[in-house]
Amino acid sequence: YWTPERGFAGLPNMTTTVYGYQTSLACAIPSHPLAKAWVQTALDALTAQVRHWSDENGGWLEAPHYAMVSYDVFVGSFLKLYNAGFSDMLYDPQMKKIIEWFGKISTPPDPRILNIRHKPPIGNTYLNEPTGEFGIIAYLWREKDPQFASEMQWMFKEQLSYPEPGIGGAYPALMGFRGLLLDPTIPAKAPAWGSELFPRTGAILRSGFPTDRETQMHIIAGDFRSHYDIDSGSI
Repeated sequence: YWTPERGFAGLPNMTTTVYGYQTSLACAIPSHPLAKAWVQTALDALTAQVRHWSDENGGWLEAPHYAMVSYDVFVGSFLKLYNAGFSDMLYDPQMKKIIEWFGKISTPPDPRILNIRHKPPIGNTYLNEPTGEFGIIAYLWREKDPQFASEMQWMFKEQLSYPEPGIGGAYPALMGFRGLLLDPTIPAKAPAWGSELFPRTGAILRSGFPTDRETQMHIIAGDFRSHYDIDSGSI
């Protein structure tokens, strides 16, 4: 019922999620005779998605809410594959760029909702939706790249240390374990982000980041238009 190579697949995040199921099964029973084959099928597909569904600066082809559905599956799947000794895609440079894209497109502090940052309400994304994925990434990268981990910890706190990747449903990849993948002792440090082009999703024009005079313009543009509205060119 789910063979993308034959044209049977749903929206991008759904395709990611199904391969996540396969990854979880294989990593749960790595001694199974078919485990390596299951892993290779899923790993090839998930790696291709990371490579081809994000642009060179990390911009994702789906609207932010559903982009996070995929990204959380990547994190959970690659963590399981890393721990089972199958792959180190968890620490792939493109995984960093994608989560930084989520941070860079997050709104300035919103005075309407406790002055928190949150995902931009564009495409099929909920209004005022925070994400706690930054805290997980800070924990996982704390030894590999302490500077990056501190920046992710800062964004995690800026989004009210929200406990889930988003709202509107369950996120299965790390369900029940998310609280174990946080470390409040990681120092938080604001990143030095400026204006930036995301060639296939749009651009951010930024001023005063991260001060109390911060302003930001988000321009929606590019050919990554899955789960978006028909509004390319909007600001």
